[in-house]
Amino acid sequence: LLQADRAARAALALDRQEPNARLATTIIQRSWLDFAETEDRFREILRTAPANIPAMRLLWNLLQCVGRSRDALALVERAIAVQPLGASNHFPRAQLLWILGRDSEADRVIDQAMQNWPDHRFVRFARFTIFAFTNRPRAALAMLERPETAPQHYSPEAIALWRVSLAALEQRTPERIAAARKANLAAAKRNPELSNQVVMTLSALGETDAAFEIANALFVVSDSGGDRPPAKSTAWRFTPWLFTPATEALRNDPRFIPLCNESGLTEYWAKRGIKPDYQA
Repeated sequence: LLQADRAARAALALDRQEPNARLATTIIQRSWLDFAETEDRFREILRTAPANIPAMRLLWNLLQCVGRSRDALALVERAIAVQPLGASNHFPRAQLLWILGRDSEADRVIDQAMQNWPDHRFVRFARFTIFAFTNRPRAALAMLERPETAPQHYSPEAIALWRVSLAALEQRTPERIAAARKANLAAAKRNPELSNQVVMTLSALGETDAAFEIANALFVVSDSGGDRPPAKSTAWRFTPWLFTPATEALRNDPRFIPLCNESGLTEYWAKRGIKPDYQA
């Protein structure tokens, strides 16, 4: 981090408008920035460097996190026009098409991406996620069974959890749902890095109370606690999964608004004078 900061400062000393150095500085400082401040910085970089793909990616990730999937998709399409053969432009397109309810288009995009970039970790992740949460758990499980298709960043713990979850998503019997609820709650409490996977699964299974239990544990924190970044910082609140079809049950629940209040989302929407896609 210190090396990156020194390099960015050196580049900015030569050119105050150097876009990659400004981007690096924003990334370094974003633990102290809220969503709106971070967005403003990304947009200012793109104002002077409109073809900067890394800035576009960070901006569309942020837009997804604040529930602006339509705007995020428009930015992805812009990036594809600049860089048509970038794998990292295509898997987000598929994810956003799925989020916006355009499942057939999402399938076409991600299937093509799997052909073009079969070893890309996030291409595999996107294909798996879309399968899992569009009533095709067997197809998702088949991906896990084959090394050439299994998402590479899933740990053995995450894969074991997915096996239980996919079984419940396939056959939603009381016994399987109870087993998935127990396994997911235990996994998230043992390893908070699994929280997004857990919340999406529990919500998709209709286990809304359990999903909120984990989501609240993740987001409802004090700004004064230890070495953790401020609660409303964008440095660690990567939350696009809150606005996926899998978590629709959460968004339809009155408890979702307090969650948005705690995580800085309500403040962001007020500052921008907008409503997120799900409220439009």
